[in-house]
Amino acid sequence: VTLVGTYNKRTATNYKSLTINDSVKIGGVSFKITAIGNKAFYGYKYLTYVAFGKNIRQIGAQTFYGCANLKKIKFTCVDLKTVGIGAFTKIYAKPVVKVPAAKYTKYKTVLKRGGMPTKTIYK
Repeated sequence: VTLVGTYNKRTATNYKSLTINDSVKIGGVSFKITAIGNKAFYGYKYLTYVAFGKNIRQIGAQTFYGCANLKKIKFTCVDLKTVGIGAFTKIYAKPVVKVPAAKYTKYKTVLKRGGMPTKTIYK
């Protein structure tokens, strides 16, 4: 399943924290959330924290573009393959990003291609 945003975009732009679950139930059937669509959280100016579920493999283009207060990002997924162009462009200038230790180098490279700021602190 690809997550394309929140149910009510008007009030959701005021969210401060966002946790992307591992799966979602639709009609009684459970589906893994493996991707986040393009511009899914574009311009959520109050967003300060994002945690990604363990099944995320792809983050679309401009997904968090313009989330100027996004300071903390946590990845629990170990199979992130692609991050779209501008996914993390115009977020906080010095965010703290927690990644799985075994994937440190790979994630740093993939996230940088997705527009992660140069002053990012990786842990």
